[in-house]
Amino acid sequence: MYLSKIYIKNFSGIKELLVEFDKKLNVIIGANGRILQDIKRYFIIYIPQLA
Repeated sequence: MYLSKIYIKNFSGIKELLVEFDKKLNVIIGANGRILQDIKRYFIIYIPQLA
């Protein structure tokens, strides 16, 4: 399975976020650890097979 992009709106601390992924390698970096935790939690809740 290939996840090409993810769109998150009004989830926890994320108002709106669109991330487009590459087939080879993806790294998500953020200055605020909370946003990274929110993205991780989104994957765990809504896409459990990828978490």
